[in-house]
Amino acid sequence: MTKPPGKETPAILAETLLEAAPDAIVIVDRNGRIVLVNRQTERLFGYTRAELIGQPVETLVPERFHEKHLGHRAGYFAAPRARAMGSGLELRARRKDGTEFPVEISLSPLETEEGLFVSSWIQDVTERKRSEQALLESEERHRLILSNVDEIVYMVGIENGNPLESRAQFVSEGVERIAGYAVEDFLRDPGLWLRAVHPDDLSAVEQATRRILESGVSGTREYRFRHGKTGAYLWIEDHVIPRLDDSGRPAAILGVARDVTERKLAEEKFRSLLESAPDAMVIVDRNGEILLVNAQAERLFGYTRQELLGQPVEILVPPRFRERHWHHRSDYSVDPRVRLIGAGRELYGLRKDGTEFPVEISLSPLETEEGPLVSSAIRDITERKRVEKKLAESEDRYRDLVEHSQELICTHDLEGRILSINPWASRTLGRKLEDLSRMNVRDVLAPEVRHEFEAYLAGIRRDGVARGLMLVETATGEKRIWEYHNTLRTEGVPAPIVRGMAHDVTDRKWAEKELKASRGRLLALSRRLIEAQEAERRHIARELHDEIGQE
Repeated sequence: MTKPPGKETPAILAETLLEAAPDAIVIVDRNGRIVLVNRQTERLFGYTRAELIGQPVETLVPERFHEKHLGHRAGYFAAPRARAMGSGLELRARRKDGTEFPVEISLSPLETEEGLFVSSWIQDVTERKRSEQALLESEERHRLILSNVDEIVYMVGIENGNPLESRAQFVSEGVERIAGYAVEDFLRDPGLWLRAVHPDDLSAVEQATRRILESGVSGTREYRFRHGKTGAYLWIEDHVIPRLDDSGRPAAILGVARDVTERKLAEEKFRSLLESAPDAMVIVDRNGEILLVNAQAERLFGYTRQELLGQPVEILVPPRFRERHWHHRSDYSVDPRVRLIGAGRELYGLRKDGTEFPVEISLSPLETEEGPLVSSAIRDITERKRVEKKLAESEDRYRDLVEHSQELICTHDLEGRILSINPWASRTLGRKLEDLSRMNVRDVLAPEVRHEFEAYLAGIRRDGVARGLMLVETATGEKRIWEYHNTLRTEGVPAPIVRGMAHDVTDRKWAEKELKASRGRLLALSRRLIEAQEAERRHIARELHDEIGQE
């Protein structure tokens, strides 16, 4: 499981993989309710998606099995794990029209942020069951039943202990529709099938065949097969059943092959996504050995793929952390689930040149035919750490500024409830900081001006800014005058808040008042002085007039 490069990519990829799957896929929640189906589910069961979403998964199960299925479902959620299709059970499903059909089901737990879900891959094995039964009864009946089956059903005798070069005893007509060969071609030419297998897959096919014959247990082979008419290679999934003679030795093999090219193409898209992931992707087996890496892992750690494949994953961990990492890996194998590692702890990666760098790791379990694997998405967070450090330093400076400011710095909501306030207010008002944090701004105003507060709130809602003077009352009853300048913030917050700043101007206002009074007194004194001067001038003028008159 990889971490995609963007938010839309995983959704597109998931939808592509879901719809391209040849089997019906049904995803249910912990309550057994269907939350997602693909197009093949609609075709197989005859329901539309709208009819299935939200319904209990027992809708797709025959009624006589409902009670037992509820018990199986509860047991699975109690111990969720991936289970192979079929598991030796005879399972049946029910269509919308009431008809039943045999199925094989693969269950896989899906851990998500919304909780645990279960993915069910449902394969209709009606034709295969019919084909296998027909093969066991008689070759003639094989041809009658399998003439229109959209799979290749065949039986090959084992000559000289090697079925790969033995003559086919029976091949269904599906070989012409799927692979482009006539039935007679395979019956006449024992080497045709082997020549059509892709050369790079021959060794794997031989090993799988040998393993099936030695164990006497049915198995599956996957390989590329050349189309007889187009020459293009298609992917074949070949389910092989060994047929034993009276002495218990393999005498023939029965096979049911189908075209899985679409599924393989979906897997290739998955690999493409792996390579395009922005994070380093490292997939390891249960022993902690690296099985797969992407190009970003090569760039991040400085190794080539060849240098990493087969190495213990601890090669990417600084030596001082390796013992702890080994214990974490052991714990994860006991409880595998999707985890994000790195939050709240210091994790470091180790490059080939010996340099270390901080990382964040997302772990995801992968269930495969080869056993459980673990996918690690490793992200270099050096730049994030640098930004976080700068942010912490900035916040520290801001906190220091706020706490030691000689002015009010606060925030309140549009009802006036105080959201944050600095120590200056506590010192000035004589109230405890925690008490102020639970108060409304209205509560610190002087009683005679509290009726004006609603007008203030309405104004800042309307204009986004408010400034002026406010009369506050301290815990001792003293009245103080604050000059404020408040602004409304709506961006980047869940709800609008008001940023408030104010400083105490009481002394200045009293000084201004005294100065105004002094100016009044001085003006009155000046008027009286001018009047006295005018009176004195008039008096002198009269005396001069009288004296001149006498002379």
